[in-house]
Amino acid sequence: MFSVKRSAMAASRTKASALSKGEDQPTAPLVPVTGALQNPLTTSPLSITGTSWSTLDSRVATGGLANPPDGSNLSRVPVVIKGELKRPEPLPPPSPESRRKHSKRLWILGIVVLVLTIAATLLVTTPQGQELTAKVVGPAPNSGTLVSGQHNSNESSISALATTTYMYENDGFDPYAYGQVTVSSGKSSLPWPYGQCTYWANYYYHELTGYWVQWSGNADQWFQGAQMAGWDYGQTPPVGVPSIIVLLPGVQGASSYGHVAVVTGRSGNVVHTSNMNWGYGGYGNVEEVDFTLGPGVYFVWHPAN
Repeated sequence: MFSVKRSAMAASRTKASALSKGEDQPTAPLVPVTGALQNPLTTSPLSITGTSWSTLDSRVATGGLANPPDGSNLSRVPVVIKGELKRPEPLPPPSPESRRKHSKRLWILGIVVLVLTIAATLLVTTPQGQELTAKVVGPAPNSGTLVSGQHNSNESSISALATTTYMYENDGFDPYAYGQVTVSSGKSSLPWPYGQCTYWANYYYHELTGYWVQWSGNADQWFQGAQMAGWDYGQTPPVGVPSIIVLLPGVQGASSYGHVAVVTGRSGNVVHTSNMNWGYGGYGNVEEVDFTLGPGVYFVWHPAN
């Protein structure tokens, strides 16, 4: 069978060579062939030995395999072609103008937060803030339970302690004067914050003499106010006449705004006074306190006395 195949292929090549050279070749007589001829383009089935089917499948590039030996249905593995991947471009650095604007916004935000924090603290800790909150929001309802009562009691104690601390540290502060000393006619009382030393000194001195304090200002400004109003003043209290003691800031424990009180007596260099808001726990309380004559201690009194 293979000899016939080789003879036919040799004859085909010889004829093609002769035709290319322009030679005329005699036509070979047809010889009948007995037996079945096999198509030379077909081959016998291959026998795959020594190689696993999975190994062969991994080498297949295109198409599928028809009738694999193990009967499985294998197909080409899909190839996914990814798009072009690019590294993102880095953001350009902010300009100096952008940095300045950002810093300005942060500065404004910090100021706003600070102001809101101070305002909230004042509303919670000061009597004026609590009064304003009560007017706007209204009084807090009573829960009527023991737990709520204890909770409210604790909140009240904390609020009272915070208020006392704040008022002591700001003793002598006049929120209505805005740091200015002004003189009035004295026919009526000027507004003074309740619980402060200035409130009691004005009130109690009027009780003793019938005269209101005629000037506004912080406690340490009362010596200047008395001079502007024409009152008498000195560094020792007058004998037998009610007067007001004025302590400058930091003198004998006074706050940064000073301290004032009404003189009730004297024993040598020791002066007995009636005070409000002196020391921690003194807010709104009246107590007797002794001071000593010395630097930073002044006395004022109405000249009609």
